[in-house]
Amino acid sequence: MPINSARKNYGVGIIVPTMNRPDFMIRQLNYYASLNYPDTIYIGDSSDDEKAAVLQKEIHKLKNFLNISYQQYPPGDGVKCIIQLLACVKEKYVTFIGDDDYQVPSALYSCADFLENNPDYETATGKSVTIRVENNQAYGKLTGIHDYPRFSIEDGTAAERLSNHLGVHFNSIVAAVLRTQHMLKYFQDSYVVNDTAIKGEVLPCCLMIIAGKSKVIDQLGLVRQIHTHNIRNADIFDQITGPGWPESYALIRKILVVALIDKENISQRLAEETVKKSFWSNINNQLSVFYPQYLAIVSPSDFYNAENKTKVRTIVAAQFPFLKQIYRKFMRPMLTNKQQLHYEVTQPSSKYYGDFQSIVKSLEHGI
Repeated sequence: MPINSARKNYGVGIIVPTMNRPDFMIRQLNYYASLNYPDTIYIGDSSDDEKAAVLQKEIHKLKNFLNISYQQYPPGDGVKCIIQLLACVKEKYVTFIGDDDYQVPSALYSCADFLENNPDYETATGKSVTIRVENNQAYGKLTGIHDYPRFSIEDGTAAERLSNHLGVHFNSIVAAVLRTQHMLKYFQDSYVVNDTAIKGEVLPCCLMIIAGKSKVIDQLGLVRQIHTHNIRNADIFDQITGPGWPESYALIRKILVVALIDKENISQRLAEETVKKSFWSNINNQLSVFYPQYLAIVSPSDFYNAENKTKVRTIVAAQFPFLKQIYRKFMRPMLTNKQQLHYEVTQPSSKYYGDFQSIVKSLEHGI
């Protein structure tokens, strides 16, 4: 679909750190070129010389079709790379994306337009799905689509928003649209923490939520590819039992307490209680949610015996696909308000279909 006409006197820069994955990065650039993306894509490349040369060659081919700012950075500190990229962004708004994912351009400008008109909101993002591609490659047949739930956080106070964000609605908003200078400051303030997952995602997101509300607009926005090459952080159990956790949490608490007090002039005691309650809830939820995933890896037989209902449901859907279609189209809307976005994006009658088809074409190397 065409770039949203909401683009006025502000732009949305896209920052992309990458390392040794020129095929994914080239795919992404060709996708943006096919949609005539007008603003700058800032690439921080930590690849070895051979793979960097492959990407540089493609960037040269696209120089008349895209605005690309390309810089090489030493490997080993991805968060520092993000900070340095943010410092280069000239657009008023910015978003972050992995080299293997997609940001739908029309949604980016709708998000920026929403933020322009709603100053009490700090971030905005589109709806999201995850995808899988045959053989875990950059190009190939689409083999799976799943919902990637996003949640608007619109509570009136910073304390309520932090508790909500780290509670049942916990998800990353690092790929949202926000003001460039704000995003730069959140990452700079978080950089003192040693833990990469915390300073690169958890803490900046918490600072965003404290600063203002977060909106999910009704457009397809972020599409994440799940594959065997995804960079994996330590799971929650290993994080909180690791030797660096006490020091990291002490820094998190200090930074967030100051941010809460500065935002709403609450007492030190209330700010400390809010941070403690929010993180306790977060750890409790993550431990229960991610344990089954861990069990599925280390003890598949125990996991699948515990998931018989899911197995039966999967078998029925595979054997009688027409029942699944009837359920999705007629029964589910009557029984629940929950949207199945992974289904909607594949339906020609859906408002999300056109944007998703541009991504499908990209996966098929059809641009």
